[in-house]
Amino acid sequence: MPIVVLIDHHRARFFETAPGQARPEEHGHLEPKDPHGFERHLEHRKEADYKGERIPEPTEFYERIAERLKPSASIVLVGDGTGKSSAMLHLMEYLEKKHKDIAKRVLRTVKADLSSITLPQIEQAGEGLL
Repeated sequence: MPIVVLIDHHRARFFETAPGQARPEEHGHLEPKDPHGFERHLEHRKEADYKGERIPEPTEFYERIAERLKPSASIVLVGDGTGKSSAMLHLMEYLEKKHKDIAKRVLRTVKADLSSITLPQIEQAGEGLL
């Protein structure tokens, strides 16, 4: 089974199946430096060129996730939200731009309700890909 990453704007959780195990287990997580998004509020400073829009998504969180995924042979991303509210889509765009080698190993993206996702659903997201 590939590594399955559950990602939202508050954290990324990594699930892997160890040799000899039947089910995936969580193998760590990462959180952004601003997990509650206080720095992502609308900006109206005159030196900022955002014209009342959201400031760009900070990349440090996605860079740390990319570092964690470097040794992974196959990856499944699971996230919630749509458009700009989807951390999964932000991560995928970041990987395609900055880490093309890792982006090529993303075999599937899955939209799911992360607040109620179960271990069997996580297992199902990564089934049949190896």
